[in-house]
Amino acid sequence: MVAGAGRHAGEELVGEAVHAHDCRFILQLSHGGRQRDINGIEYPVGVSSTDKSDPLHGFRCERLTVPEIREIVRAFADGARRAREAGLDGVELHGANGYLITQFLSSAINDRTDDYGGSLENRMRFALEVTEAVRAVANPTPGIRRNVRSVAGVQGLSVATPDPSHHALRAFGTTGVVIGEPVAIRIEQV
Repeated sequence: MVAGAGRHAGEELVGEAVHAHDCRFILQLSHGGRQRDINGIEYPVGVSSTDKSDPLHGFRCERLTVPEIREIVRAFADGARRAREAGLDGVELHGANGYLITQFLSSAINDRTDDYGGSLENRMRFALEVTEAVRAVANPTPGIRRNVRSVAGVQGLSVATPDPSHHALRAFGTTGVVIGEPVAIRIEQV
């Protein structure tokens, strides 16, 4: 809904309709990165923390440059600002299901050698920068959606890949972020 620049009357109308029924409207902000699973969204090359193609569909991918990362961080903040200006009640940052935040967090996907790759601290940097940028303009504090079950076995992650969620959630918690959908999975060998 808030993909373009500027303020959109559509967001305000939807927010007003939801509020008329004494409900709250929390807008989800996301970036698919190399993953493309929404009909009608077409682009020739995806972007990610890697330049490896999406393993599910084989879509080509380019590794983001640091200036491009900063541009995406600003875009998340701009989306949050527009949601606030439209009178919506908050935003949720989509950090699950193999989307861009997950692509940076995952050691199975993120093969960068700069400040955004390697150690868990570096792999969390993009998510924390997005979180801080959104927090600076959002009201209330954004939530981060992290659903381990929806990530295992897809987008280059295997059930054998240690998931950094509990470390990442702890770090996000230090920024005052409300965490949604904590899910634990247990994998047993048959």
